[in-house]
Amino acid sequence: MRQAGDIRTHAALLPLVPHARALTGDLPDAPTATLLSWLGRFNLERGAYADAEVDCRRTFEASKRLLGDEHSDTLGSMNNLAGTLSDLGDLQGARALVAEALPVALRKYGPAPELSQKLIAWARYLGLPMP
Repeated sequence: MRQAGDIRTHAALLPLVPHARALTGDLPDAPTATLLSWLGRFNLERGAYADAEVDCRRTFEASKRLLGDEHSDTLGSMNNLAGTLSDLGDLQGARALVAEALPVALRKYGPAPELSQKLIAWARYLGLPMP
């Protein structure tokens, strides 16, 4: 699923989706949540936005439960869900996630890491004030 962003691989990856779905049914650990994250990315890249939203939301909830509110994977899953919501036209939902994640990312990791930079870019795009 790491090739999800490359549209040339979608035909080869599509048969793996049912297996990935079966593996991510319970989300007992962080690696399984990461697989679901890749499935969400795949769905987003292929334009299956409703499926991508479900996958991204479940990834966020699992990361929060398994890793805590301030873990970089949790913040990354918030970033991914915000992007998916924005693609679906739910700018209010995207703003709420970025407004929650950005201050935590800046406090914990500073402005330089890629995650912080992505959240800063989303905040600017969504018209949010910088914390």
